[in-house]
Amino acid sequence: MNFIINEHNSRLILLNKFLYSMNLIASASKKSLMHFAEKLLQQLEKEAEYDKLKAIIEWELCVSYGLSLDEFNSEKNNL
Repeated sequence: MNFIINEHNSRLILLNKFLYSMNLIASASKKSLMHFAEKLLQQLEKEAEYDKLKAIIEWELCVSYGLSLDEFNSEKNNL
């Protein structure tokens, strides 16, 4: 059981570092993205579908961090 918890925590730290390195929110600290990383990791561990992950990312970035959808909508920016 400890192995599973340690593995989860290691993945959480790596995902949090990755999110922070993307500089999505310029004023964000590493700790401020931990909740976002936890939500994403839970869904990734459940092998969630793309649309569900996309919805979680959009929700978190818009509602929790105040970004507008246009600021990070890669599908729209690639057209």
